[in-house]
Amino acid sequence: MCLMTSRLKIVPHDDSFLDREPWDFKNTPSDHYPLLLFYHPLNILSKQVIKQADVMLAMFRLGDAFSPDART
Repeated sequence: MCLMTSRLKIVPHDDSFLDREPWDFKNTPSDHYPLLLFYHPLNILSKQVIKQADVMLAMFRLGDAFSPDART
């Protein structure tokens, strides 16, 4: 079973991820990255932001749940 959404080609963090308001990347200053250094984690988690380190850890720990295409 692949956890990646086929249409968007992303790995959502949970079932409600796509229902959240997207992060306002357009108005986020370029010097405010990584986001965790400038914004409270609960603010980030409440928005539609893919936290790549979480996805990579999930792929490592649950490798059989991801298709080879999702892992590339």
